[in-house]
Amino acid sequence: MRVWQRNYYEHIIRHERALNAIRRYIAENPLRWHLDRYNPHATGTDPQAQEIWQMMKENARTVGRRAPTGGQS
Repeated sequence: MRVWQRNYYEHIIRHERALNAIRRYIAENPLRWHLDRYNPHATGTDPQAQEIWQMMKENARTVGRRAPTGGQS
């Protein structure tokens, strides 16, 4: 019996915009089952899911570009 979702990973939510988008995604997710990529009878792609994943990728790139801190001038 599997108890862990395949390809699962954690993500740190760093911005209010991302938090609100993820909350909306979770609340509306059951209504979009017909677009879910794991639904064998999906009727299309989910633009909201794609938008959220794109936002998270952009946030990750932004965090990677930040200058290190440490008190140096």
